[in-house]
This record gives sequence, C-alpha cells and structure tokens, in this order.
Amino acid sequence: MYKIVRKKELNAAVTLMEIEAPFIARKARAGQFIIFRIDEMGERVPLTIAGCDREKGTVTIIFQKVGFSTIALGKLNEGDCIRDFVGPLGKPTPVEGKKKVCVVGGGVGCAIALPSAAAFKEAGAEVTVIVGFRSKDIVILEEEFKAVADRMILMTDDGSYGRHGLVTQPLKELLEAGEQFDEVLAIGPIPMMKFVSLTTLPFGVHTSVSLNPIMVDRYVRRLPCHRGRRDQVRLCGRPRVRRPQGGLRGADEAQRRLPGSRSGSNRNPRLPHGCHGQGAHQVRRLLSWQI
Repeated sequence: MYKIVRKKELNAAVTLMEIEAPFIARKARAGQFIIFRIDEMGERVPLTIAGCDREKGTVTIIFQKVGFSTIALGKLNEGDCIRDFVGPLGKPTPVEGKKKVCVVGGGVGCAIALPSAAAFKEAGAEVTVIVGFRSKDIVILEEEFKAVADRMILMTDDGSYGRHGLVTQPLKELLEAGEQFDEVLAIGPIPMMKFVSLTTLPFGVHTSVSLNPIMVDRYVRRLPCHRGRRDQVRLCGRPRVRRPQGGLRGADEAQRRLPGSRSGSNRNPRLPHGCHGQGAHQVRRLLSWQI
C-alpha cells in the first residue's frame, strides 16, 4: 500500500498528490511514468511523474479528474492509501548535450513539461518556457516554472492573464528573431503539439512531442524521416483504443490490416482463451470495433 502524504487542489479539475514510494523516488527521472491502481478491483492508469523528492521518498503526480479512476483518486485524502504504484516506467527525457532549449506546455500538459524543464536546467541548459491555458482560472505551476526557467512566457486564450494568444505565437516570434534552440519540447493537447511542430519546421529546429494522449503501451511510433513528416505517427500492433466512426478507409495498408480491422484481411479476430459457444459472437463483434 502506498500512502498519500500530501494533496493540493491546483484548480477545480486538477489535483496534485505526493505518494510515499521511496524505491520509485530513488530512480525516477524526468519523462518517466507510473501506473497506479486504487484497489484490487481498480483499473491500471498511467500517469507521468511530475516530480520526486529522494530525501522524503515521495513521488509527485498531477492529474485531471476526467474518468472514473482519476475522480476516485481525487476523492482520497492525505493519509489514505492506494493499492498499487508501479514505476518508474518508460524512457526519460534526453537532456544531455543541450545548451539552449524551449519547453512548450499547454493546459494540464504543463504538469509533464515542468520536470523536463527542470531536468534541462539541471543539465546546464538555458531554458525558455512557454505555457498556455484557456483562462486565468486554470493556470497551474506558474511559480514552479519561474523557478526553473531563464525566460518564461505565459499565454491565455481569452487574454485574462499573461499574453493573449496561442503558444505558437511567441515561439514563432523568437525563431524569427534569430533564436537558435537545440531542442523544442512540446507537451499538451494534440492540436497544440501539431502546430508547434509545424511552427518549428521551416526553421529546422529539432522538435519532440509527448505521445501520452494517444499512446497505448508500445503501439505508437514515429515515422522515419524518409517515410513521413516529423508530425506523423503510426499505430503498430493492436492498441486497445476504439476506431473513429467510418473505420480505417483513409488509413495506409499497414493499418488496414491490423487485427480486428473490417477493412483488413482478418475480419474475425481471434477470441480470448475460453471464449466459445453462446455469447462468443458478441465478444467477436466487440473486438472488431477495436483496432
């Protein structure tokens, strides 16, 4: 069991928690994640590590209460325990060799961007931070970003705080002014990351994005340069995500032939072990609607 030692509501929908997990705190690095489970009947939910205190043996997570498990986690208080807390998992953010970087965060994605910005700063890089929110009411981690950034620009969509506009605007201004970044790291909503990549493309700046919103285990990978643009990714294998309405008509041949795809050759995916007889056709139908 893992105890909640600190809880803080960052805004109405986003919560910060410190979990007592000394073995994870000892090895965790920026960009890695954990998987938690509230109880023995709960689902396994991945969350990126937002920070760790090796002396206290705690790991910080920041999450948005949008689903059953995150809402249930948000109802727990300091002193309560959760069943499982596994990690650190995944590859850490590569920070070595970077002298000047720009970290772009959007919304709750700023919780993931903060430890990466801190890691770049600790590695000796000059860090520019650009963060964006819809309005002043949902701004999070402002002071924490100021502590690790050499230069910080805060944007709001409605102009209620900071500068009015999108995060791509100051990024483009800096690049047009001749700023030379070794790396631009964008973390946030998928449209935001896409347009950050498109903004840096004409300037030839190496840009990395977080695939957390669409990634399921090992099933997402970036396309090599000779097979697609930098902002293109491809699903591999069989991730447990529902297909968009209309199927995969517009997908490439590799995706159309994924198990369970009606447009591929395998129209009847193999059933789980022991699933035969009455009701098996219902399970087959369910699986056919998943990639």
